[in-house]
Amino acid sequence: MSKPILRYSAIFLGVTLSGTGLLLIFWGLLWLSPAIIYWERGSSVPEQGGCLLPSGIVLLLLGVLWLMEALKKPEKKGVVGTVSCPECGRVVREDLPFCYWCGAPLRREGGSEEEKKNIR
Repeated sequence: MSKPILRYSAIFLGVTLSGTGLLLIFWGLLWLSPAIIYWERGSSVPEQGGCLLPSGIVLLLLGVLWLMEALKKPEKKGVVGTVSCPECGRVVREDLPFCYWCGAPLRREGGSEEEKKNIR
């Protein structure tokens, strides 16, 4: 699979988890309001629906964390910078030892001027 499809799938999963978490929290609050009334009156609280709030919070947090990770900018690995050749001035990759336009050495590390001329 290509990377954009994987990224969009991760974003979709994060939105789905977050939405499901919000829905469960909403249902949990709807269940909780009559349960509080039952509890205040001294009658027994219905047992179903007690796990909706914790489940919703967990899913919402997972969805938000998933979205944060999916929306990070992808790192470009192996990208090489560019420099200008000191002789011809054209832009070349900085990891090359010589300019591929004019052949001038790009790194002036060590060696005498005579050795640099022999390289040319």
